[in-house]
Amino acid sequence: MKSKRTTSSAELNNDRVGLSRNTQTTHQDDRELCRAVARNDHLAAANFFDRFQKDVNKIVWHILGADPDHDDLVQQAFLQMLRALSRGDRIENPGAWVRTVTVNTVRTELRRRARRRARQKEFDRLIVSEETSTDYRARRLLQRCYAILDRLEENERIAFVLRHMEGYTLQETADACQCSLATIKRRLAKAHDTFRDLAGQDALLAEFVTREEP
Repeated sequence: MKSKRTTSSAELNNDRVGLSRNTQTTHQDDRELCRAVARNDHLAAANFFDRFQKDVNKIVWHILGADPDHDDLVQQAFLQMLRALSRGDRIENPGAWVRTVTVNTVRTELRRRARRRARQKEFDRLIVSEETSTDYRARRLLQRCYAILDRLEENERIAFVLRHMEGYTLQETADACQCSLATIKRRLAKAHDTFRDLAGQDALLAEFVTREEP
């Protein structure tokens, strides 16, 4: 009978080094792509969009849900990025920078909507397509969740979504929101408490409410 092969510490270290090198290579490639965009290379601009469009779309989707302005906000985010690169802004970590610009774009939109609707619920704008879910109960849950998110303060909503829907680490969430780790923890704690309390009052959502800390 063959003995089960164990992974040595040397092999684990080699794997970690390999992952680190891959991450560094990705950053270097992304920085070079940004520099090419800054040189008004039109092909580079198209490649930049292809490289990051999935990340940008995910952030906008998770913060706002199935929103009629989704495509416009994605375009706004990329337009701001291209303008910044054209100015010659130095970007050390393009991936983190893209997330930050996208979050700021959505935050600005949330503020604009808040002023425009003067506390009117955004719920009526929520469009849940068949692609979102074909199950009626799932659609209802999604609608109720976003109705609660609409009642959160904008910074708390963004932090909550990035942490619990995007799956960002605390540090990644803080970086994307351009604030300290302590601040993001406070925002998450308040958002979590508010969401839990409101969800607990909803017959459909109550069963999913947990007592876990953010």
